[in-house]
Amino acid sequence: MLITGAEGAVGGYAVQLAKRRGAVVIASDLSSDGEFATKVAGADVYVPASQPLVEAVRKVRPEGVAAVLDTAMLGQAVIGAVADGGRFVTTRIDARPQTERGIRVLLTQVGPDGAMLSTLSDLAAAGDLALRVAKTYPLQEASKAYAHMTGGGFQGRVVLTME
Repeated sequence: MLITGAEGAVGGYAVQLAKRRGAVVIASDLSSDGEFATKVAGADVYVPASQPLVEAVRKVRPEGVAAVLDTAMLGQAVIGAVADGGRFVTTRIDARPQTERGIRVLLTQVGPDGAMLSTLSDLAAAGDLALRVAKTYPLQEASKAYAHMTGGGFQGRVVLTME
């Protein structure tokens, strides 16, 4: 499985959850070293986004990967990493690639799921799901937190504290 954006919050969680299910994970992101994706999240292989991603994946898996989770909005640029008949899942409708070679293209987005949220919360509380926090702000500085969040360019989540 290939996970793009693996150093970010969604991609980082995806790497950890895929590894919990026994998947071999190739991770990619903007970071040159992939330290979070490999050392914390557990990815088997890391490919910096500065390298040609499809070629790097095909060196590791000549037949291609069974699935791609694209949280970095690479879309069509990485569908070549998927094996014939595989799956390509994106988190953004505007990053959906054209279907080819029998690849099933899917869109996933946030939705209400109390049972899954409880499971994820339990994993985090037990230390089995690493949380990546970019910066914390007290609640009274919510506008600063929002400005930080919308500015982008960070990895992890912005957290408001109630102190």
